[in-house]
Amino acid sequence: MNNSRFTKISDFLVYPNPSNGDFTIQVSDSFVGGKATIYNLLGQVVKAYSMVETIQNATLEKGVYLIEINKGNQVSTKKIIIH
Repeated sequence: MNNSRFTKISDFLVYPNPSNGDFTIQVSDSFVGGKATIYNLLGQVVKAYSMVETIQNATLEKGVYLIEINKGNQVSTKKIIIH
């Protein structure tokens, strides 16, 4: 698989991180309409969202998760820890 077609997105925020389970995902205007997917460490989809400017109260159980933001050929992943 050739990943050279993907462009890194660095302007989305996940806060607070670490979190007690309630957190916010915030993207810039250029990524509104993209897709946010939250995975557990087994690679299973836990939650999926169509991105608006912010998603609040994305509650999760204790653990470590990966949040992936996709729009067009742009993709970025960040880790969140729920304690």
